[in-house]
Amino acid sequence: MQSKYYIENRICWVRYQEDRTFEDAQGLIDEIRAVWQDEEIGGVILDLTKIEMMNSSGIGLLVQMTKEVYDEEVSFVIITNHYVHRVLQMVGLEEMIQMTETDSEAKDAILLAT
Repeated sequence: MQSKYYIENRICWVRYQEDRTFEDAQGLIDEIRAVWQDEEIGGVILDLTKIEMMNSSGIGLLVQMTKEVYDEEVSFVIITNHYVHRVLQMVGLEEMIQMTETDSEAKDAILLAT
């Protein structure tokens, strides 16, 4: 799974470049952890709009990532597609993880939280 991240206005944007499954849990967490340790960021936006399949490893990743970013007092928002939103809703994570449908909604959510 290939991701691209960049920092803009103290927000770390992580975007997936491929229509793939979401299963490289530890690699993504390590990548984002390195960013927030090296940079002063106020939020992480994870764009999962190109994800077509999410298994239990992907769900576990989101739970772990949510815990880690909140432990670091960093806001966390996921931009979802219909599939990802439905999976997270089915497993009861919609109350734990803030989800939006667009970049602008995600950015506004981070800015309101910081």
